[in-house]
Amino acid sequence: MSKYVSAVSVGRSLDNKPEHVPTWAHIGAFMSPTWAAFLLNMGYIRAALLLNMGYIRASLVLNMGYIRAALY
Repeated sequence: MSKYVSAVSVGRSLDNKPEHVPTWAHIGAFMSPTWAAFLLNMGYIRAALLLNMGYIRASLVLNMGYIRAALY
C-alpha cells in the first residue's frame, strides 16, 4: 500500500509542474501499482472462488450425509 501511495503522490507532484510532459517512467510508475493491484485482485478472486467451491462442495456432501442419515 505504501508503494502505491508514494507512486500516486509522485505522479501528482509531476502533474503539478506546468512544463510537465508524461514520460514512460511516469506512466510506468502509475501503471505498475494498478497492474499489481489488479493481478492481486484476480488472485484473491480466484482463491475465493476456489474456496467457495470447496465450501459449497463440502456443505453439499455434508447435507447429503445429513439427509441420508435422516432418511435412515
